Amino acid sequence: MILAIDIGTTAVKCALFAGGNSTGAGSAAPGSCAAVGRAPVAADGVREETNAHVWSGAVRSAVARLPQGAEAVTACVVTGNGPTLIPCDAAGEPVGSALTWLHARARQEAGEVAARTGVAVDASFPLPKALWLARQRPAVFERSAWLLSCAEWVVFLLTGCAHTAIGARGVDRFYWSDEALAALGLDAARFPPFAVAGEEIGQVTRRAAEQFGIAAGARVYAGAADFQMALIGSATVEAGRTLDRSGSSEGINHASPVPVDDPRLIVAPHLVDGLHNLGGVTSASGRALSWLAHSASPAPVEVSAAVERGAAAPAGARRALFLPYLSGERTPHWNPQATAAFLGLTLRHGWDEMARAVLESVGFAIRQIIAILAEHGCRVERLTACGGPARFAAWNRIKADVTGVPVRTLANPEADLVGCACVALTAEGHFEDLASAAAALVRPGREFDPERSLAGLYAELFDAYRRAGEALQPLYPHLGGDRGTVDP
Repeated sequence: MILAIDIGTTAVKCALFAGGNSTGAGSAAPGSCAAVGRAPVAADGVREETNAHVWSGAVRSAVARLPQGAEAVTACVVTGNGPTLIPCDAAGEPVGSALTWLHARARQEAGEVAARTGVAVDASFPLPKALWLARQRPAVFERSAWLLSCAEWVVFLLTGCAHTAIGARGVDRFYWSDEALAALGLDAARFPPFAVAGEEIGQVTRRAAEQFGIAAGARVYAGAADFQMALIGSATVEAGRTLDRSGSSEGINHASPVPVDDPRLIVAPHLVDGLHNLGGVTSASGRALSWLAHSASPAPVEVSAAVERGAAAPAGARRALFLPYLSGERTPHWNPQATAAFLGLTLRHGWDEMARAVLESVGFAIRQIIAILAEHGCRVERLTACGGPARFAAWNRIKADVTGVPVRTLANPEADLVGCACVALTAEGHFEDLASAAAALVRPGREFDPERSLAGLYAELFDAYRRAGEALQPLYPHLGGDRGTVDP
């Protein structure tokens, strides 16, 4: 059996897939999903900083909740949210707070890294975080033996082996180099060696088997960032295909045969040879809806109810707009100081119209990324949606209407987990390459076509959304408050 683990922002998900070693009548085909487990991540995990044990604890709980045990696991791949950074000692024990992907205080350091390396990096990326940690918390930095992401740390706990999962060669430029570390005065010994997806890192130790309930001796292969795994697990493995990876944040990833030069996008080699991933991200999509349902409602409601009420409100939300910058914003602004805003509210508007505006705002954010791709000749003909929010048919329909692009779901929306299974099965020799594995494992779900009668309305509102986001940029340094920090 193959065990896939995905450490999300709010939950850890794991799944068992048939490994292809069974024989005889009734044997499951390689990659068939046999069981799924899920456990919530403690609320502390959605802050700028957290105790790393919220992740390891959730992994243990998720594995324990598998309907059938993980004692038959022969191979494992772990992916996770990021960029995250955990300073830990040689035994893997954290020596300070983990810096989550929401940590964006390393703006000055990001500028220095870009100047040294020539590569534009965000304040949330690993090297700016590491430099910030060395300067702001030197005692923690000095006590650390390794600096690991949440997924890499779990792999270390499983195997005792440290690595940095870059997915594909060429992606390492977004991490570090020996020259960059030396120029910045950082000890290279704390930065683990790079590993590409499918590279064997080690085997599950007996101690880890007792702690996590995973079979001792199971081979652990390097994965990649969650969005990279989702590209494989959604079959976004051919030029022209586009993934809408939805969750706490929203990532649009387009497979292109050539790279482009645009600072608004993240451009990196794809895990499939010959392709490049052109990515854009909006920082709060699912989290924006959760915020509306739990914190900005007169009486807290379930997220599903918020989707239903918003979908029932008039298209265009009676011309109200929401800028979903609750966690700053990435594409196209890359501004961690950006804050959210409702615009156009009048006495005619109620909570349902506000819910509709939040749902539509994610569509507008996606449309803005699609427009940037179009500037480079990259035509998005369909969005393949995966992740938790992709389960909401009403939201998929709104995304299709707002963007003007058909949205197709997957039979298994947990593309990160399917991608992990593809990596393991390819590493174990069951498939020639990742594209072949994706073709065998990924199946389409429903398709949602845009309502053409709404095209004019949404074109007008999108123009207002885009102009509002640009116009408010000068105000953001004067706005905003606590984004969820914790004491060091």
